[in-house]
Parts: sequence; C-alpha cells; structure tokens
Amino acid sequence: MDFIGLLVSLATQAGYLMSPEPGSGAPPDLAGARSIIALLEILKQKTEGRRTPDEDRVLDGLLYELRMAFVSRTRPEKA
Repeated sequence: MDFIGLLVSLATQAGYLMSPEPGSGAPPDLAGARSIIALLEILKQKTEGRRTPDEDRVLDGLLYELRMAFVSRTRPEKA
C-alpha cells in the first residue's frame, strides 16, 4: 500500500462511520469519524514538504470532503 492508498482507506473508514450501511441498524459514530479526520490532519502536518503533488491534492480533497460531511452530519436540522 502506498501513501495515497492509506489516505483513501482512512477516509473510507471515516465516511462509513458517519454513514453506516442502510438497514444495518448501526448508528453513526461521529466521535470515531472525527478521530480519523484528526489523524489525517496530523499526517498532513507531519508529512509537510515531503508529499508529491498528487498526494497533496488527494489529502486536501479528502480532508475537505470529510470535514464538510462531518459538519453536515453534526449540524442541527432546521424545522
């Protein structure tokens, strides 16, 4: 597995935790998803200056999408 594969795997896990399979009866695990997002943020800090342009693009895109999904899932619904 390469670095991009690791990033995608972590992002997939976070996405699944926020939106479990329909019909599984599993509630969203937002704390778990937030932990994985935080891990990706730490990886971004610790690998600064050593990533390829593709790795930068993938990491920035995944973090953006996960953050937006997290905010969407935690925002109170308007009546």
